[in-house]
Amino acid sequence: MKSAGASKLIWTRLTSPLPTAPYLTPVYRDKAAQSKSPGMARFSAIEAVWSGGTAQALYNSSEIIAEKEIPGMQDNSTIIRHFIEETINQGQIDSAAQFVWEDVVEQVPFPGQGPGLEGLKDVLRGMRAGFPDLYFSVEEQIAEGDKVLTRFEWTGTHRGEFLGVPATGRSVKVWGMVIDRLEGGRIKDTRIIMDSLGLMMQLGVFPPPRP
Repeated sequence: MKSAGASKLIWTRLTSPLPTAPYLTPVYRDKAAQSKSPGMARFSAIEAVWSGGTAQALYNSSEIIAEKEIPGMQDNSTIIRHFIEETINQGQIDSAAQFVWEDVVEQVPFPGQGPGLEGLKDVLRGMRAGFPDLYFSVEEQIAEGDKVLTRFEWTGTHRGEFLGVPATGRSVKVWGMVIDRLEGGRIKDTRIIMDSLGLMMQLGVFPPPRP
């Protein structure tokens, strides 16, 4: 696929399935080529196809000299969803290390929460002890730069002590939002906002508001 005078451009392929439409990423071999962004108009024909979990370039151009496969990449929203599913919903608390840095900072910690990853894992263990059928569902996500906002609801049955409240056997549904900032594919700091008052009313700690 090489031709005389070809530019130093490689179109890379993403080799793992992605939840959204495939895309192609230009990778340059040297700084001189990088300073000359080709633009789509320079190519006589380029289109992306999706087959077997791989994004591929179909092209008819002397400008492109090779293809290079790179490891599959995940966007930050997908990483957060995997963390919620594997670590929280499946109860694999130790898997949190795959998604969270050791020195993660919780901007709004739970009462008594310790620092870093171990403090987060203790909170999650406490939640699952209080609500063994704990399940988080992702309702909405908004991603910008290195941050992801996730709106969620979690449900569970209160079978054990939680935040000092003895087991009541009641089922609860609690809404919340969390803003995570990621570095290198893992959560570096996080800020969670949850309807704690609504949770306590559902557990009978506080009376419901009067009509």
